[in-house]
Amino acid sequence: MSSVRAAWQERSLPEYDELQYDCLPFAQTHPARLATLALLFGLKPPAVETCRVLELGCGNGNNLIPMAGALPGARFVGIDLSARQVENGQALIEAAGLTNIELRHADIASSDAQDGAFDYIVAHGVYSWVPPKVRDRVLEICRANLAPNGVAYVSYNTLPGWSSNGMIRDMMLFQARDIEDPAARMRAGRGLLDFLAGAIPDTPYGTLAREEIAFIQQQPDEYVAHDHMGECNDPVYFHQFAEHAARHRLKYLAEAEFSVMGLGGLPPQTIAAMRKLAPDIVAFEQLTDVLRHRSFRQTLLVHDNVPIDRRLGAHSIAPLAIASPVAVAPRSPSSLPDAPVVFVARNGKRFGIGNALTRAALLHLIDRWPESVRFAELYETARRALPPVPGLAGMRGDSGPEALGVELLQLYAAGIAELRAWDPEPSATISEQPMTSRLARLQAQRGSELTTLLHQPLRLDPFERALVPLLDGKRNLATLAEALAANGVGAARHGDHRSPVRSDASAALRNALLRLAKAGALLKNRLPETVARITTAASAAFAPLVALEFDHA
Repeated sequence: MSSVRAAWQERSLPEYDELQYDCLPFAQTHPARLATLALLFGLKPPAVETCRVLELGCGNGNNLIPMAGALPGARFVGIDLSARQVENGQALIEAAGLTNIELRHADIASSDAQDGAFDYIVAHGVYSWVPPKVRDRVLEICRANLAPNGVAYVSYNTLPGWSSNGMIRDMMLFQARDIEDPAARMRAGRGLLDFLAGAIPDTPYGTLAREEIAFIQQQPDEYVAHDHMGECNDPVYFHQFAEHAARHRLKYLAEAEFSVMGLGGLPPQTIAAMRKLAPDIVAFEQLTDVLRHRSFRQTLLVHDNVPIDRRLGAHSIAPLAIASPVAVAPRSPSSLPDAPVVFVARNGKRFGIGNALTRAALLHLIDRWPESVRFAELYETARRALPPVPGLAGMRGDSGPEALGVELLQLYAAGIAELRAWDPEPSATISEQPMTSRLARLQAQRGSELTTLLHQPLRLDPFERALVPLLDGKRNLATLAEALAANGVGAARHGDHRSPVRSDASAALRNALLRLAKAGALLKNRLPETVARITTAASAAFAPLVALEFDHA
């Protein structure tokens, strides 16, 4: 969410600064994500390692700064109208010693092309929240400042899905129509939500409304103030956005979340009928929005003269690396030795893989997470994991790289696998001297949240918050345990519940490091020895370090 929208509200910027939006890293905007999708559709995007990135409405830079820390050879520029947000971001930049990023206190409408071309342009949380004149300026910048093979990211609220959300927003604004005090306006809006949550009848409309009300009720005041009670929030149909982009000689490439472009769950006859009703990509996506009741899009745009190959297949992922965050479901005691492997996705859904080669590939990716594996290496590893074909010496029953590529593409569309054009090199192992990035150590010193190498926010418990600043790659595990004990680090708290006292330093350290590694927060420390790969058996690999009693805190 960008703070730039506040300039176009009738209420003052000081009021906006008083209720600052908590900007977070947003993985969908990372140049590596944009490059991955461009490569997938046959483009030749600029190299991520040396790219130039512009973010419109950067807020305090919490999205852009971690990119700059991870990509020292790239250049980043952020623009935001809030001087206070820019000042806060600049303080973090200076503390982190970053020299490849600049945040500017500036107005989007008055910005010009003086900085030349950018390989990637990001406008997250801007388009729907500013008036038409500024929306036009956003796309004008995307056309004028986007490099020939560059990619622009623009997020916005869409119809028809946002129609029910918009009704709730309109009623919140109506309820607070005569109130000037920001806190009182918020109380009035939330009071209406509380009433509606219990009063709306149990109908199809009521189900939709209650889902949106429950979502809003869980959000902090700053989110509600700027998203649902701000003066400007105008959703559009996808075809209207595409037409607006076309007027600026930009065209649709894809969505930043590839999985939302799939048609899973629809019968073949429905998909065939859709292709007849909507022969071009814009019409097809618009029809998909109606079927899915989509309310939000994260659209990628390119120049209208850039060729796009939408015939995806195994060749599409050949130049990419693959990773997967899924897990293997524990076997029950009554399971037979040859029982099928059951996988568990991040959303908790369980699934199986019929193809033995694809199953072996996914098992290898799970073992390597959060690291990625190049397609050629993955195929060879999976092929060697298959049992030999009886009676055929040296032959294994694999279905070939073409079939594996197609199935991996399907797993990507289902959100089970990730494709990466650039690998941030997170560590799947815990070295004798574990380390995080300098920025992560600084973030842990300043608060309870850091940005992982996968560009995801990670909230830290008190033990982890004390540990992360020490992970500079110079301390071994015993030294880390001793330093934590010397500082009187107490048990971690989760919500209102206190975990038991950590009387075993090795167990406490192991659990924290494993969680950091699984989240992609540990860097590869180029040492020959490692302590544990992230597996369910990792705990046995840790030798006892120092038995220490941690104080309650």
